[in-house]
Amino acid sequence: MEDVLFGNPDFELYDNVGRTTEQIQAHRWGHETDYDLLRWGLQDALRHAGRREAPPDSGAAITTWSDLLSGATTVLEAAAVLDHVNDGVDGALPHLHQFLEQAAEHFHQRGDGERADEFDRHALALQAVGDQIADTVENLLSEARRSRRAEAARATGRHNGAATAGPQQSTPPPSTGPVDRPHQPGR
Repeated sequence: MEDVLFGNPDFELYDNVGRTTEQIQAHRWGHETDYDLLRWGLQDALRHAGRREAPPDSGAAITTWSDLLSGATTVLEAAAVLDHVNDGVDGALPHLHQFLEQAAEHFHQRGDGERADEFDRHALALQAVGDQIADTVENLLSEARRSRRAEAARATGRHNGAATAGPQQSTPPPSTGPVDRPHQPGR
């Protein structure tokens, strides 16, 4: 274990600059942190793939969509952003779903059926979330449609000079009292 820690450039003797307390304590006790293991694993994966550095932050692209969603001022705007993130071709959820399926395949190929099944379940759960988001987007679109129709009806009513507070009546309301008729001579 000692040669693993001291052989790694992350642990130069007496150099704690940039280290977390957890890393310093782990080094002192001769074991690595989860963060260290993950970072070293990523470095190994990049080396095996022939890459010098990791692709851009895996979650950075969704930040723009989160900003768009938080800036949405109408139900229609929110529905459009949610639909794009959930879209079957370029959306974040389908890409994450595909990633989880690839993780399951990775473990299947290595004969680790238990972990493969776990990632298959994660992929199915994410697919269910995507289906639920699609249902919610449909509901938001229905609400947006109703709102646009109501707004169009109000605009048409203002344009025609008619009140749109209630249904238009083609006949006068029934009388509740005697009818006053103008005096007609000769009767």
